[in-house]
Amino acid sequence: MPARQGRCLSESGGSARGPINLTAGDVNGDKKTDLVVDGFETQTDNGWNTNYYVPGTATGLKVSSAKVLKPGVITAIGDVNGDGFGDVVSGAYWDNKTGDGQTIPDSAYGGKVNITYGSANGPAATTGITQNTGNVPGSSEKDDFFGYELDLGDINGDGYQDLVVGAAGESLNGVVATGAVTVLYGSATGINTTSGAQYFAQSTAGVPGDDETDDALGADVKLDDVTGDGKADLLAGSYENAGNGQVLYLPSSGTKITTTGSRTISPSTSGVSTTGTPSFGVNFAD
Repeated sequence: MPARQGRCLSESGGSARGPINLTAGDVNGDKKTDLVVDGFETQTDNGWNTNYYVPGTATGLKVSSAKVLKPGVITAIGDVNGDGFGDVVSGAYWDNKTGDGQTIPDSAYGGKVNITYGSANGPAATTGITQNTGNVPGSSEKDDFFGYELDLGDINGDGYQDLVVGAAGESLNGVVATGAVTVLYGSATGINTTSGAQYFAQSTAGVPGDDETDDALGADVKLDDVTGDGKADLLAGSYENAGNGQVLYLPSSGTKITTTGSRTISPSTSGVSTTGTPSFGVNFAD
């Protein structure tokens, strides 16, 4: 699977600095937009990925009140437990050790998603989710890249934001880095890792295509209402066909994501040239 620029933690002796991604949302419920900066720490020579919460105020962002968050280089903000505060969800997709065996802070084997719940005082309790958490489908394995991409949206219209997580490095049935996506549902107690989880690969019944090496399904994921029925549908990008790329569409049934009506969109069906490596759908916007 091709490396994704700007989407990894620093292992370069502290040379990586500055922001990776910026995400806006109301974490403390004061109706002012706050900012989450995915970046790097400067306290050590490692330059580990570290995120920061910067609250919005009537006079703009208040940097002096910034708070350190758990790591992750792709972030979404949404209310997953329906309490009126935006929750910060970030994907730390890397393994928990560097190539030379150094332990990476706040990381997990196979990748991890960190959820920091919002409150009137800003970021509050944090929980981590891996493929070994509760009844989350699959298991944590080296280079699964669980959390490589993620997004929030309300699939069933219950007022809780649901979560989709891409594991672009997932290997299945001997097929390396074919990729997969996991859907976890929001509830009054937060993201539900006990029941209701869904897991989709190209080998899942009803999903178009087949598991192939380096397809990296989940290289990008979105939960958006593409049909206008008020329920979020699932879109997942991959490096299908040796980098030509493809977008998988899985609709909401009104209560959950379903394979009924699923289809794919590729360069050949969209008038996009396949000269070179277009990587169609590997990165796309809402």
